[in-house]
Parts: sequence; C-alpha cells; structure tokens
Amino acid sequence: MLKKSLFALISLLVFVPQLAYAQTTDNTTTTDTSPTVAVSPIVSAAPLNTYHPVKTAMQNLRQDKQTVRADAKAAMETARANFKTAIQNIKDTRKKTIVEDVDTRITTSNTNITTRMDAALTRLNAAITIIKTKRDALKTEGKDTTALDTAITNAENASTAAEAAVTAQKDKTYSATLGSDATIKTPIAQMVLQFKTDITAVYQTMLTAKTAVLNAYQELAKINGEKSATSSAATSQ
Repeated sequence: MLKKSLFALISLLVFVPQLAYAQTTDNTTTTDTSPTVAVSPIVSAAPLNTYHPVKTAMQNLRQDKQTVRADAKAAMETARANFKTAIQNIKDTRKKTIVEDVDTRITTSNTNITTRMDAALTRLNAAITIIKTKRDALKTEGKDTTALDTAITNAENASTAAEAAVTAQKDKTYSATLGSDATIKTPIAQMVLQFKTDITAVYQTMLTAKTAVLNAYQELAKINGEKSATSSAATSQ
C-alpha cells in the first residue's frame, strides 16, 4: 500500500573554624597543662553525588531536539500562513484553483501516507517482540543466539529511526513563495518535488526497518532449523 501510494503521489534537532580554648583570669593568662586532646574538625557529611554525565547529556540532547523541532514547526507555520495569504492574492481564478488543489492534495497525501506508515511500524514492532520472545526461549535451552541478538538490535534501531522519520514527516507542512501569476508554476512544482523527496526518504527508512526485521526472522529460522535437524537426527538413531 505504501509503495502504491508513493507511486500515485509521484504521478502528480568548612572550614569549620579550628576550635581553640584559652582560659584567662584577671588579665593573667594561665596555660592549661592538662593532657591535650586532639579535636577533629567538624566536617559536614558530603552530599551524595547526584551528577551523572551520561544521563545529563542525554537529557540535554532530548531538550535540544525538542527545541529544534519546536523552532522548525514555528517556522513552517509562519511560511504556511504566508503561503495561504499569497494564494488568496492570485488574480487568475484558474491558477488559484489549481494551486489550492495541489496544496490540499499534498496535505491529504502526507496525512494518509504517514498514517499507513504508523500502522506498518506497529506491525513491525509486534514482530520484533515475537522474535525476542522466541529468542529468550532458545536461550533457556542453551542455544547460541549471538547472531540473532545482533539482528534483533539492528531491527530495533532501524524501527526507532523509522519512527523518528515518520514523526518528523507528520509535522511537516509545505508552502511556496509565490510571485506574479505568470511565475506561479515554478515554485509550486518545487513544492511538490520537495514533498515527493521527503516522502521517498521516509519510505526508505521504512524499507530498512522491514529488511532488518526480516533478517532477524531469518536468524531465528536458522536456529530453529538447526534445532529441528538435531531433533530429527536424535530420533533416527
């Protein structure tokens, strides 16, 4: 479905002070000759070290990404508002209708395609969960799952990347800087091309995720195949 949709579409960030004791009487200083007792400075308990460099760096990275995303979204909304205003200023009724139609189709296509991609990602993640469950069972049987572990990690990473790409695509809106009625065709064609380029890039991340999950399935099948072959050999003896 995603591929068909894509083809259909193509068509159109203490000191604690040292304690001292002096005994004075009648302005005469008397030296204390009693055995001296060392008094340790009072030191407050050191606070627990709650600074975690890696955790802090990850938090800062997430905040930076959220900031970049918010800034990009604000910029797109501004450009979008300007684009809408420019459309209303088109004098040629026929061209105005065409631009409005292209704008609507891009918005609708983006929503429909990313919705289907979300559904596909849900199925891929469910498949990864099944593979992991079977992998855990094999581990308890003492099977070597090293290759499978790597394949699962690759699948999870690819799925995460695809999810990020789809999420970013959902937020995107498209606009063009329109000049006179005579030059409208060029910026509108560039807008359509940008949308097609973006969707194609997201689609590639989906294909990468799907391929990674299939590879994980193949690694699982290899272990199951070896398990079946061993079982059959034992039975025949």
